[in-house]
Amino acid sequence: MKRLGIIIPAYNTGENIRSLLQRISDQVTDEVEVIVVDDGSKDNTLEEARRFEKNGITVIHQENQGVGPARNRGIEESSAEYIWFVDADDVIAPNAIEVLLEAILQHPSDCYLFGVERIFGKEHLVLANSENCQYLSGEQISKNFDDIFSVNLLNPLWNKLLKREIIIKNELRFKNLRSGQDAEFGIRYFTYIHTLYVMTNVLYIYVLMSSSSSSHKFQKTYFVDHEAMFKALNAYCDLHSASISRLRARWAHEATMGFYKNIYNSLPPKKNFATFKHRVRQYDTQYQHMMKQLGGDYRVTGISALVQSNPWLAYLLINLKVRIAESKKQ
Repeated sequence: MKRLGIIIPAYNTGENIRSLLQRISDQVTDEVEVIVVDDGSKDNTLEEARRFEKNGITVIHQENQGVGPARNRGIEESSAEYIWFVDADDVIAPNAIEVLLEAILQHPSDCYLFGVERIFGKEHLVLANSENCQYLSGEQISKNFDDIFSVNLLNPLWNKLLKREIIIKNELRFKNLRSGQDAEFGIRYFTYIHTLYVMTNVLYIYVLMSSSSSSHKFQKTYFVDHEAMFKALNAYCDLHSASISRLRARWAHEATMGFYKNIYNSLPPKKNFATFKHRVRQYDTQYQHMMKQLGGDYRVTGISALVQSNPWLAYLLINLKVRIAESKKQ
């Protein structure tokens, strides 16, 4: 059995996947398996991935089904002890595989959490815990959940290493959600773990505003997807008696800003506040229902509270962020 399995779902990432696979192939050892699942790409993704098959990388092609089914296919094809889900348009650190293999050997755990560098244009932001820490029970993890994820990120999977045995034993598979898929799966996974090793190492490089990003598209399933996330979070809290008020407050803010951004993305090219406000009101009932599903005792304060209650301020902030992002891409 290989110790580490890297699963890479890929769809129309021909411009980026070569640099990722080159970085991975430079680090691959006999203890590592790499599975690329090309999800019916229409560009040169499949051809680029197949260039690396001789380097111990397995490439699977399937008809387009979405990132969830592509990851599920990777789970079924993998036989490794641990699984790392990596996105095809990002990059891993030059020593990432070596560090993870060493961590598995020295600190056996159900899950590993490590740092990430976010790149947005010329800006680089590192998110990582300040000290290594091992939690030895599910109770310890749930009791410190807010603290663990106050710095590092809960929602994505690419900053975590997961034990395949737990995934298989508990029949964990990705739901075909358009947004929040990683968080929903990850929280369900945390329900079953007993040990967690938090690392200070920055092993993943997340490139924002990549060519495959869906951040500029209107998501019709936004409410349903987030309710699935909230349901998973509530199930975890109920089972482990976890109190995670800071995380809930952050999710409340992010879900609200995501709602406003989704409405903004639904506007015609010539965007204006009057149309934005009208559509916010149009979807308000669904928004309110979604937020009730988050549940828990939390308070949103400061700028977050202002934005949540003021569509005009939200519109201004989103418009400003879009303009900044466009300027950085030039």
